[in-house]
Amino acid sequence: MSHTEPPVIQTQYLLPPEGIIVPCYKPSISGTWPEVVTEDIPRLKSALRQCAARAEDYLQWRASNVTH
Repeated sequence: MSHTEPPVIQTQYLLPPEGIIVPCYKPSISGTWPEVVTEDIPRLKSALRQCAARAEDYLQWRASNVTH
C-alpha cells in the first residue's frame, strides 16, 4: 500500500503595480471669500481628479488581472 502525501496549499497574493495605490493629496482650504472660489476650489477639484484617476487605474488593473 502506498502512502500519499496531502496536497500543499499555498496562498499567492496578486498586488497592483507599485505607485498605483498611494494616499491622495488633500489640499487645505485657507482662503476666505472670494479666495475660496478662485483658489481653493480649483485646487480641490484638481486633487479630486488626480485621486479619482488613480482609483480608476486600479479598478481597470483589477478587472484585467482577477479571474473569477
